[in-house]
Amino acid sequence: MPSRISAWGLYDVFTVAEGEQLFLAAVSDTRWVLLCDEFRFADLNADACLASNNARMRAREWMQPVLRERFAAMRAADPAARFEKAGLPYAPITQPQALFDDPHMAATDGLAPVTWPG
Repeated sequence: MPSRISAWGLYDVFTVAEGEQLFLAAVSDTRWVLLCDEFRFADLNADACLASNNARMRAREWMQPVLRERFAAMRAADPAARFEKAGLPYAPITQPQALFDDPHMAATDGLAPVTWPG
């Protein structure tokens, strides 16, 4: 992720259990509520300091460590499945060879055979 001020309160790569990494995002107020509901973050959902995307952007300095701590103990498959179920943007951060087994690449025929000269 580039080193800059984000336009969204939650749009980051998180390191989770066993060193796995996931990109997670909630780029609207509606998606923030979906995230809080799915993960039972009632305290964050009720916090007036996080009520809007602009507020979450201003709160990133203290909000990000809270979210990092909560996601840190989870295996990547758990938040990924829950983000998928809730319709929230996410992506696993993997090695290039993992693309061969990626369900989205398979579903869209996103991989094409390549032949190198020689």
